[in-house]
Amino acid sequence: PILRALDALGDYTYCIQFTINPYGKSWEGNLPPLSERLDTFRRLADAIGPERMLWRYSPVLVDREQTEAFHLEAFSAIARSLAGSMVRCRLSFIEIYDKIRFAMDKRGVRPLEEEQKNRMAGAFRDLAKSHGMTLGACGNTDLKAAGLAPVGCIDKEMIAGVTGKHFDLKKDPGQGKDCYCAASVDVGSYNTRLHGCAYCYANVNRALSTQNKAARYEKNGPM
Repeated sequence: PILRALDALGDYTYCIQFTINPYGKSWEGNLPPLSERLDTFRRLADAIGPERMLWRYSPVLVDREQTEAFHLEAFSAIARSLAGSMVRCRLSFIEIYDKIRFAMDKRGVRPLEEEQKNRMAGAFRDLAKSHGMTLGACGNTDLKAAGLAPVGCIDKEMIAGVTGKHFDLKKDPGQGKDCYCAASVDVGSYNTRLHGCAYCYANVNRALSTQNKAARYEKNGPM
C-alpha cells in the first residue's frame, strides 16, 4: 500500500524507517515473508532514493534458536540484499519491559551481558561497513565500546540532509536517557498493532489489538 501512496505525497519531504528482522512467523506472525519485505525496501529506495531510507535491525534478541551465530549470518544476508538501497542502519538490543517480560521469559529470552552486546555490535558494524552502510546504536550508549556512535533512529542529521534545512531539534524529553532520537510526535496508539510481533511492547495482547481494529478503527478518520 505505501508504494501505491507515494504519488499522493507530492513534494512533501520525508524519510522512511523500515524494520527488517529475520525471526520468521514464530516471532513476527503477521508479517509478509522476508523476501517480500526486502523487495519492498528496494522498491521504496528506487522510488525515493537510498539516502531517505533507514534500516532498523531491532530488537536483537537471543534465545535457543536465535543465537549469536544466527544473527551474524542473518544480518550479513540482509545487508547484502539491501546494499545500495540505503546507507544508514540502526541497531538496538531488546529491553525486557514489564509488558513483555512474561512472553520473553516463556521463550527463554534474557537481557544480554554487556560483553556479548559489544562483541555482536562490533561484528555487525564490520558487516555493515563491508556493504557500504554506517551502523549506529539507538538506546544503547554502552555500545560506544564497540565503535558505534549513540544516535537516534529519528536522526536530526538525517532529517537535515533529506530536507536541506537546519532544524534546532533537541533530544526527545519523552524518551529514556539512553535514547538519542530528536523530539517528535508519534501518531500511533497502543494496542493497535496487527503484525503479531511477540516482542512488541505496544500491545498488551493480540486479541485486544484485533478488537480495537474492528471496533474503533476509522478508515477515513483524520489520524
